[in-house]
Amino acid sequence: MPIQNIIFDLDGTLVDTSSDLAEALSHAIGAWGKGPVSQEEIKPLVGEGLENLISKALGEDATDMDVKAALERFVIFYEAHLTDNTHPYDGVTETLKEFKEMDLTLAVLSNKRTSMCRTILKELGLNDYFKVIAGGDAPPQKKPSPLALRHVLDELQVEARDSLLVGDSDIDIETAKGA
Repeated sequence: MPIQNIIFDLDGTLVDTSSDLAEALSHAIGAWGKGPVSQEEIKPLVGEGLENLISKALGEDATDMDVKAALERFVIFYEAHLTDNTHPYDGVTETLKEFKEMDLTLAVLSNKRTSMCRTILKELGLNDYFKVIAGGDAPPQKKPSPLALRHVLDELQVEARDSLLVGDSDIDIETAKGA
């Protein structure tokens, strides 16, 4: 059977969030004398959820309380600046439009919080392309757990064999293979 459903990762796949993420992370860890973090430095840190991002940026000496406090600083700043510099990659909007015209069902699966995913997609005019938008707080587990993708497939009421996961990292590959 041909592919009928496409599930996309968000950061690094549909949209370039690196500038806004770098600014938010720099703000969050600045209180610990860390940073600033550049767009290039943040790219390999993204993909495993905010807690892991903050923990990696603070370093091995950070306590759980440090990570929690920096995470709170990050979320407050980032939610106020989600799309200051974030933009779809070239051709994304046109490609999504073509997929919809082909009657493909589209969804987003990200480790970013669902509310953040929805806001970014809405502010960039991409929200209406997707039947399901699931962040790392929606599935029973985050990517790379196959349960994350299974959650989206269940929401769509579709089979994995009829679906494709499009992403930009080993985490996405591992998620797809596991599901």
